[in-house]
Amino acid sequence: DPHLKQVVSHTFEAGLRGRVAGGTTPALDWHAGLFRTTSDDDILFVASQTIGRAFFRNVGTTRRQGVEAGLRASSGRWTAHLDYAFTDATFRTPLTLSSEDNPHADDDGNIHVRRGDRLAGIPRHTLKFGVDYGVTERWTLGVEGRAASGQVLFGDESNRTPKTDPYVVLNLHTAYWLTPRVQVFGLVENMFNRK
Repeated sequence: DPHLKQVVSHTFEAGLRGRVAGGTTPALDWHAGLFRTTSDDDILFVASQTIGRAFFRNVGTTRRQGVEAGLRASSGRWTAHLDYAFTDATFRTPLTLSSEDNPHADDDGNIHVRRGDRLAGIPRHTLKFGVDYGVTERWTLGVEGRAASGQVLFGDESNRTPKTDPYVVLNLHTAYWLTPRVQVFGLVENMFNRK
């Protein structure tokens, strides 16, 4: 890796959160917020001129900004949650990266990233959800999921090829407390083998 400068991030966050008391209806916790992080000398894992290799490199300024909101409800043995995030993640500095496998690379195998191009691997929309049930005082069973919109592929930081398809992944989990300090748990990730 080349010599790397330290990343300096400037973050602004603001939000609200609250709770609606239970009574005869489920207790409901909620939160909503805005965020903006600008990172100078951000470090990304970028392709090398040697095919099949990559390295870390400072890439100038990047920005991640958006909104987050969520709900969590509980009633008796049931607990459910729903969280949404919109993330606008972009390059703020133009740069040239090596990406020989990119079909839009120039004759030297480079792609040209413009200000405003989206960062790879970060979906704009993400939804997380789940439900847990207390089968007994010690045993819980639940399902959780994550849905995401398409995202820019790594190696296509210039945003010229199609994004990935949206996806939904479901996971199953269970836990049993043997003692107050010892827990046995199981997890099935990606129950339907989504790619």
